[in-house]
Amino acid sequence: LSEGQQPPQPVEVHAPLPLDTKPYLTLRIKGSGTVPRLSFDRRELVLPVVPLGIKSRCLFFIQNEGYESLEVKYRLPADNVRIPLTITFPEGQQVGFSKTKIPVQVTFESSKPVAFSAKIEFMDDENKAYPIQVYGVTDNC
Repeated sequence: LSEGQQPPQPVEVHAPLPLDTKPYLTLRIKGSGTVPRLSFDRRELVLPVVPLGIKSRCLFFIQNEGYESLEVKYRLPADNVRIPLTITFPEGQQVGFSKTKIPVQVTFESSKPVAFSAKIEFMDDENKAYPIQVYGVTDNC
């Protein structure tokens, strides 16, 4: 829950079912709602340390928690010259009730020695961001 947000409260509804205009049966329906969100199968991404000019890759999963249908968007770090990350979605960017998780591959390659810590943001249709931290190192080994 976000700061100041209350947990969902259960709702109960009684629905009478008539038979010949007389109440025959009353259905009691109970439920609670939740705000949809995206989550990840890990807390952070640590790319393997690689020599210069070699690609470092990491595969993880985005998990859908309540979106009926959503095409996941993303935003890479602004410094894409120093931190040249690429994102691929091997099974597409669509999540929903029938597809509750999708794989995402992050790739990094540099011709210069660099160590970095950056944030990748994945977004829903309303541009609500779900960040994940990524770390990588390339060295002249």
